[in-house]
Amino acid sequence: MSCCGSRLSCVARRIIKAEWIRVVRSQKGRQGPENSRMGSIIQPFAASGPRSPTERPRQIPPSVKAACLKMIHEGCDLVVAARASGLRPDTLRRWLHRPELVGFIRRERSALRTALCSSNEYFLAQIRANSANAMAQTKAISLLEAIDDQAPMRRASDLPSPGVTIRILNIAPQPAPSGDITPQPRQIIDAGE
Repeated sequence: MSCCGSRLSCVARRIIKAEWIRVVRSQKGRQGPENSRMGSIIQPFAASGPRSPTERPRQIPPSVKAACLKMIHEGCDLVVAARASGLRPDTLRRWLHRPELVGFIRRERSALRTALCSSNEYFLAQIRANSANAMAQTKAISLLEAIDDQAPMRRASDLPSPGVTIRILNIAPQPAPSGDITPQPRQIIDAGE
């Protein structure tokens, strides 16, 4: 066992120290931008981020979830929702940049839209049956006929997907106009006549 507790960290320290000594020795007699106050920039030995792509993202705190739900379901703005949940607005704003919270918000908004649209058929049927306006009844009938359970899936498939699309177009040249193309003399109109 080494002095640092881990063999890898001792090796890393030795490599960094040797590189630093080499850079300092190579710059001793130099003047100019190479020997500035900033020193030399050495590439990091290891990345500071997590190594495992399977590592789960950090869980969203309950107060942040509550603030987001308040914004989605009650229509509160960020400052009001943050204060109602016991957060500072800048903390909530920083959380809004995290991918796990963005995914949570998208799922909740989708659930809200589904809940709001679940009774559309009932209200269209009420308009069709009880409205005194014939135009509203006609539109309700056409909308009821157009509603399809497969519509959300069809909309998703109509969107362009990533990739390369090759389009081969056969464009025929436009024929030249077949008429007299000599310029006609312009008629001069005199204001005094």
